[in-house]
Amino acid sequence: MALSIRNHEIANRFLLALPQAVLSALLPEMHPVELNRGAVLGRSGEGVKQIWFVNRGLVSLVKTMKDGRTIEVGATGSEGLTTPEALFGDPTAALDSIVQIPGSAFVIARTTLEHIMAQYDALADLLQRYIHVMMERLAQTAACNRLHSLEERCCRWLLIAHDSAHADAFPLTHEFLAMMLGVQRPGVSVAMKILQRAGYVEYSHGKVTIADRGGLEATACECYSTLQRQLDRLFHHAGDGKAAQEHPLYS
Repeated sequence: MALSIRNHEIANRFLLALPQAVLSALLPEMHPVELNRGAVLGRSGEGVKQIWFVNRGLVSLVKTMKDGRTIEVGATGSEGLTTPEALFGDPTAALDSIVQIPGSAFVIARTTLEHIMAQYDALADLLQRYIHVMMERLAQTAACNRLHSLEERCCRWLLIAHDSAHADAFPLTHEFLAMMLGVQRPGVSVAMKILQRAGYVEYSHGKVTIADRGGLEATACECYSTLQRQLDRLFHHAGDGKAAQEHPLYS
């Protein structure tokens, strides 16, 4: 399902789960933007001025250490939004937000979103539930990074990227994937070659193509399906866009 806003389609699952009245208040305050790979949408500890609802693409939630090393501890795709923690109490980002898969988003000023949230309990409730699911996902990713093999983790990450890219092919370098998974590049290269030989993916000139999604799902650790169930539970409770289907901007 999709909504039209200024000749753009909205595929963001969070927005589509909102009641008509909330959408009518939000949409005029949002504007579409392109997400370029490597763009930094927020830095840990810095004030949050804008909230990004990811429409297509993937934003990595990254923890950066004092020595400059980084690791992805979570990701936001077309199911959600960046820095929701800044809407409750401390208006600063808890993690770095870096675009990993390019795409698009809808942006709204944090203060505007806070004002609308104060008027609509349904929005405040869904945001609070979304943050709870984010905490579950962060914990799942932390456990995954410690307990599961690199090959399994690569499959999990590729499935999440495939979901959010809304395309079978998307740009990705071994260097960037290694940085996000917190491993050395040679390890990622070996894991990707295994997946290529199995026929699950194709890789050429910095672009990955998902050739056998079923194979990736069978090889991935339990974390991918667990993460998906968490989102399904959240949006099932919210109606998963049923109210949005009757919105006057629905197309």
